[in-house]
Amino acid sequence: MNTIYEPSSICMIRTPLLSVEFFNLFLNTEQIKYSDLQLNAQMKESILTTTFNLYRTLQEINFDGDNKKVRDAKESLLKYLIRMSTRPTPFGLLSGINLGHFVNEPTRLKVGNSIQKYVKVDGEWLYKLISYIESIDEYYQNLKVIWNSKAHIINDRIYLNEQSAIYLNNNKDTSFSIKNSELLVFIKTTVTHNNITFSNLAEKINQEFEIHDISKVKAYIHNLVSKEIIYSTIRPPLSNSDNLNYILNKLSLHNDDFVEKIREIQKLILAYEKTEIGFGEKLYKDIVQHMKALFKCKNYLQIDTKIDMINNYLHQDIATNISEAAYLLWLLSRNNIGFTDLKVLHNRFIEKYGFEQLVNIKDLISDITGFGTTIFQEEETDGNNIVMLKQKFLHALRNNDEIVINEKDVESLINDNKINHYHAPMSADVYAELYLGRFYNQYNELIVISPLTASFNAGATFGRFHHLIDTETLAN
Repeated sequence: MNTIYEPSSICMIRTPLLSVEFFNLFLNTEQIKYSDLQLNAQMKESILTTTFNLYRTLQEINFDGDNKKVRDAKESLLKYLIRMSTRPTPFGLLSGINLGHFVNEPTRLKVGNSIQKYVKVDGEWLYKLISYIESIDEYYQNLKVIWNSKAHIINDRIYLNEQSAIYLNNNKDTSFSIKNSELLVFIKTTVTHNNITFSNLAEKINQEFEIHDISKVKAYIHNLVSKEIIYSTIRPPLSNSDNLNYILNKLSLHNDDFVEKIREIQKLILAYEKTEIGFGEKLYKDIVQHMKALFKCKNYLQIDTKIDMINNYLHQDIATNISEAAYLLWLLSRNNIGFTDLKVLHNRFIEKYGFEQLVNIKDLISDITGFGTTIFQEEETDGNNIVMLKQKFLHALRNNDEIVINEKDVESLINDNKINHYHAPMSADVYAELYLGRFYNQYNELIVISPLTASFNAGATFGRFHHLIDTETLAN
């Protein structure tokens, strides 16, 4: 089969912590003997880092009991053990990733015994930390000021229609406006054109407007910070992989009790990352207690896991088959091209703004001045109109059978295709499950393509795990 896609030489291998053998031995039965499960240290730490309530309950109950608490605990434990032994989607210590390589050799996959943990503070706790730092004058005075690019001026008011997660963590209003003024214009100009700290900004305002009470200037600046009209460089950039270390570097001039507590948390996290799975229970609980003492939230840490692969080679034919499947799925997809609502948007634009007008994109999507979130209103479609697919669907439905698409059908799809390959995605990430052994119809290797859309940009789904992949591979 000639396909328009060329497979990559690498892939991401995802695998659960426990083996399928564990599932078949203990879980694939109507009468599960919970007393025989004998949860080892690895399972306990995995559950601890995922659901502390279940971990705590397991310490308290007797599986021989039959009250509601025991039944609920058994049900929850079963769900997590099934996930740990059958579902490869990366999630905490329950499953992990590594790289695989496509080669012209027999497939050789073997998982080792060790893992690498990567730990970072959860977003909710991080937002509370940043919000607290930006509320303390002495912490942000020596930090650089940033004018919020989402705050834009319309007539005599400044509108902020999009709030960050940091703001929304403590406030309910999702948008607001404030009256524009000469002082605000001065602040925007000064901050935009100068690399300036908060203390320098207060001095410049004092000099420009001759406000002799510096405390009033600082109070005004603090109000702008609380509303996110301006904010500080304490906020880590999206590309940063170690947010806690970034924040501590910004607070390097401070050695008070609060900052020392953050340093202690970072120290404990680094120590926990070095522990083998099954040996980190106490350390993990210590970290959570330290974090909870500062700010309480639902989750405190996020963990990504890199599994140890002794062998990570897959035959090139597997990659070829997956690329052919991707091409087939495109051939079977809807054949309407472009956005049907683009003409509608064009007409709405002309009605509102006139012909050949330059409009700020922020104004265009603003709920106040533009079209808001209804800028695109995609029309309903009839979906796929391939006759062959409809016939096969009806045949399978009538005979209670599977839909089978053979080589002849694929050839027919290719010949009947009237859509230029230009309109196909340039590249994509495809999720697939690989079964080795005679699982289905005596196949030694069975590939199951996931119905989930991964990404229309090859390598995009690797982004979350970039810290677990070497630099050379990422560059390739």
